[in-house]
Amino acid sequence: MKKFILMALLLVCTITNTYSAPKDPLNRDLKNLFQGFQGQIIKNLNSEIESRFSNFEINRDFKILNAKIVTTNILNHPLEIVEFSPNRIIAGIPTKKRWNLYLRAKIRYKTKLLRMTKVIKLNLKELSFKYQLDYYLDENNIINVTSVKAIDKKIIIQAKASNIILSGLLKAASDVFRNKITRSFEELLAQGAIQLRQQFEFDERFRRATPSHLKFSPNYTYEDLATTIENIEDKISKYHFQNGTVLNLIYDTKDPISWFDAYGPNGIGTRGKVIGFGTYGDCAIWNGAYLASQAFRFAVNQSPKAMNNIKRSLGGIENLLGVNGFSGLLSRSAQPVNSPAGQSLLKQKKPYDYDIVDYKGEKWISLHEKKGITRDQYTGVIFGLSITYDVIDDPQIKKKAAHLYKMMLDYIIKNNWKISEDREISITPEEVIVPTVWFGNGEQQINMLLIGEHMFPGRYKDELEKYKDITKSLYLFHNLTAKDNINKYYKFNLLHMHFYNYFRLEKDTERRNDMLETYKTIKHSIGNHDNSFFNLIEYSFNPSGVSEENIERIQGNLLRFLERSPRDIIITRPPLDKIDILEYPEFGGSGFMKVSADPLDVRHRHLTGSFMWQRDPNQIGYFNQGSGRDEDPGYAMTLIYWMSKYHGL
Repeated sequence: MKKFILMALLLVCTITNTYSAPKDPLNRDLKNLFQGFQGQIIKNLNSEIESRFSNFEINRDFKILNAKIVTTNILNHPLEIVEFSPNRIIAGIPTKKRWNLYLRAKIRYKTKLLRMTKVIKLNLKELSFKYQLDYYLDENNIINVTSVKAIDKKIIIQAKASNIILSGLLKAASDVFRNKITRSFEELLAQGAIQLRQQFEFDERFRRATPSHLKFSPNYTYEDLATTIENIEDKISKYHFQNGTVLNLIYDTKDPISWFDAYGPNGIGTRGKVIGFGTYGDCAIWNGAYLASQAFRFAVNQSPKAMNNIKRSLGGIENLLGVNGFSGLLSRSAQPVNSPAGQSLLKQKKPYDYDIVDYKGEKWISLHEKKGITRDQYTGVIFGLSITYDVIDDPQIKKKAAHLYKMMLDYIIKNNWKISEDREISITPEEVIVPTVWFGNGEQQINMLLIGEHMFPGRYKDELEKYKDITKSLYLFHNLTAKDNINKYYKFNLLHMHFYNYFRLEKDTERRNDMLETYKTIKHSIGNHDNSFFNLIEYSFNPSGVSEENIERIQGNLLRFLERSPRDIIITRPPLDKIDILEYPEFGGSGFMKVSADPLDVRHRHLTGSFMWQRDPNQIGYFNQGSGRDEDPGYAMTLIYWMSKYHGL
């Protein structure tokens, strides 16, 4: 039960830290979250019950061999917020709606004279507990927990047996029985308090800036970069654009060539024959990023090529929605079955990952993958559509961007910020497939609503009113987000995509100031990571907060990027003799990985897929690591280049 208690409390923290008083709407959304994850909650609870009551000794004669939940009212009574203030959170089981767990337990009674194994009813009734977390905030909005304790603890234990003899024996041992389980319950709550406190402990090692001995000057010029960017743009448009979406290229030949040697002023391209395409699962998010890059490009130089790419990319997003009937449900990738990209997709994915649908008079593939669409895919598309809407003056482009955006937002709101129709919910030891929910991601919700209200004044006013205080406590949740700044680093990329549009659209001064406090928490964690995308986004809304060195390195890192390879292979040797290597726990507790204690030069970072800036800067790229056959488009460079030009850098 320990894992379940901790998980439940972290759900509370997630929601608590998203919404401020009054508590009624906060607890309403907590209930929605419980409903969205009910399968996972029951799975975890059953697992803990089975673990806790496996060979559980009552006394020398009695032992519970195993136990399993028959019924429970837990899902009807989600954890709720009792008190929420700037220095204290109290959350737990509803005071007037306590939990009941009815178990079927196999019990063994064994003495020299008598031995029996029977099934009994084991009822844990009126279960109640709350956790009180006291804390203060430092100058960086980092939570410093002063105490965590369990309060209002109660549990009633009843054991009933149909066997008369066993029933009498259980009654005789009832005090010992109750005391043993109650003591175990107290121990679990104490362990939960310790683990809850640990969730807010910050590891200061991985927020240090890159030391001078790991900084290296670039070998190319900004003139080289400008030419290379144009060549990359041409190769994306000619080769990577497939049916309106940008995909990776899979070659039959390894080629450890640099970006500069392949696409610089005298570039020779890359070797081999294209035999397939990749990055289907993340097609939506990166098509949105690419759309944004072309919108910035057109705003900078009015390139006809950029305008053509914008139109093609908008058509691709339209396809991502069209294969699902234009309901607002987004597909991860959409390709005609008989196209080269479609055939490549079918070879790579399992039948349960996609649907074959009728669209535009032919068969198309709608890729949802087993887990369904996720928030990150919507985030990229939202990023691209909102930027295109505002920086492109063409009325038809604006109209189409707004239309596609409204379609998605209306769908999400209609479904109460939860998506499950594109997957089969599954809770098994092998896999957990749950709905996609926005609860606990308040900065995403309010940004999406602000964009909608910006495009369609008045349409989302009421929905925005529901979340008017959403920014006041986001820093609490993002103390949890920022704690681990190595694993699942992409979460920071999603945050910054939303921050960019939020800060340029927010007109409410108080709410904006609240969000700046949340940003301070995130920056404390990753502000020294030499991330050109993150620094550029902060520069867009808080230029004085970005150091002169970081401003220079926004584009300076692109010069260094030219020495990396467009293929998935590391071609620069890292200075291992200068790197302080530490062990860091892998996500999920599966082991440890070796990482640099300091952020590395762009050239020495690990393989990062199509968008380097969504990966941590501490994992080391070892020479010749990778296949060298998968070539990414290059929007990790082109987006930074055009966006920084747009913002005057």
